[in-house]
Formats: sequence, C-alpha cells, structure tokens
Amino acid sequence: NYNGIKVKMNLSHDLAFNIKNYPTYNKNLGLVAEILSKKYLSLNIIDVGANVGDSVVIIQDKINANFLCIEGNPKFIPLLKENQKNLKNIQISSLTGEWDSVSNKKIVLKWQTPKYIKYSYIIEKAQLQSNIFYEIGTTNEGIFVDYNVKKGVQFYYRIRIKENNLYSAYSNVIEIAYQLSTQNQTNEIVKEDLILYPNPVIKNNNLSLWPMFDKPIVQVRITNLVGKTLYDKPNLSENIMIPTNDFSHGLYIIEVILEDNTKLIKKFIVH
Repeated sequence: NYNGIKVKMNLSHDLAFNIKNYPTYNKNLGLVAEILSKKYLSLNIIDVGANVGDSVVIIQDKINANFLCIEGNPKFIPLLKENQKNLKNIQISSLTGEWDSVSNKKIVLKWQTPKYIKYSYIIEKAQLQSNIFYEIGTTNEGIFVDYNVKKGVQFYYRIRIKENNLYSAYSNVIEIAYQLSTQNQTNEIVKEDLILYPNPVIKNNNLSLWPMFDKPIVQVRITNLVGKTLYDKPNLSENIMIPTNDFSHGLYIIEVILEDNTKLIKKFIVH
C-alpha cells in the first residue's frame, strides 16, 4: 500500500522490504518529477524496465503525466497491467478562461469535475516570459477569479486537483491574452488557424507552418523570450518551411501577419 494505492507484486519482490527499512526509498523520483512539472506544461515519461509499475505509482502520487511502460520480463507484465488499473486518473473537464467584459480588469476561470466528490483545486499561473507555473490561489468550487492581470500580457493557467492531501491530476493548459475592444478588431489575435509541425522541433530540422485560411501572408516573424528577432521575412507561400539551424534550444514565439493585419501567434520549442 503506497499512500492509498495498492501495488501487487511477487512474494519474492524486495520493494516492500526496501520501503519498510528505508522510508524515503525512491521518493526522489516523485520529487524530481514534481519540480519538472512546474516548469514544463506537460510531461511524457518512458519507464524502461518498468517491473511491476512501482515507479509510475511513485510519480503519479505527485503529478499527473503520460507514461509509456516497457518491461521485457513476462512474469512482471500481468502485475504491471493490474497495478496501472489502481492509479487514479481524475480529469478536470474543459478548463476555460476569459477577460471580464464589464470591468476589463480580471480573468474568470471555470472548469468541471465529477460533482459527487469534493476536491481542493490549486490554481497555477505562468507568463510568457517565464513559462514556470506558480500557485496563485485555492478553491473548492469550479470557478476562480484572477485580479492580478495586466493589459498586453499573455497568461497561462492550469488547475491541479488535490484530494486527501494528495495531488491527483492537472487540467489542460489555457492561454489568455488581452482582448482588444470591439472597436479595434483589425488586429485580433487568433490561435486556432495556424499549425506548426513538428512541435517541438529537433534543432537543424525544418519547422513547417501550415496556415488554415485563404488570406495572403505578408510577414512571418520569430522572436525568443527576451524579444530578440531571429527570423523576419515576407512570405506569401501556402506552406512555409523554416530552418532551425541558427536556433538555440528553447521556447520561441512565431507571429504571422495577414493581409488584413490579423496576427496569428503560436509558441514552439526547439530541442
């Protein structure tokens, strides 16, 4: 029994004895994963030599992540499958957020979870320049209002579920930028009509940009997080290929300007 999660194993397995004799055994694995989850938007973890799935249990005790478990010993496979069934996978449904149209001084977040169970929700926030999430509040309801907002700043939000003092899951990450008034819609920021692939992209490979619209492109600009422009070219082609040879590893912002002055903004990562 690991913090309320039952883990089945062979009678000869030494995990239970190790945990009994060394209470902090393997806990660093969960702590490291928790630190990484505060910096990166999502984690995909590959467990090579997954055994009975104990490492996944330890990590999911701290964070919610996607796992690929690889195990070559046939005697552990049934136990590995069985133990994964016992993991909690509580999902936060449809986290949304929007600027308050009346005061224009706050962002309202809303989400849904199973109504028959009460959870604590940890609201976490990041800014474009940082990409490191920090806690801004807690609530027991499916709504939260953030008054600490600024015009022209792009914010990222996610919700973390806390049940019985254990963290169970993260919500999706949403991105909110200051919305222009209805009197100035020519520069509206759109995020759904631009596909970047692959994202993340491996350094020295090409980043493909696929606009999902029929308006001509007049400019493509890429900047890093400190605002330095690394790519700035007029481009009218339908499918754009951007080489990443001169890009360092990190997060970048791509801005596409259309003929009608509409701006499309996306993030991408170079590994």
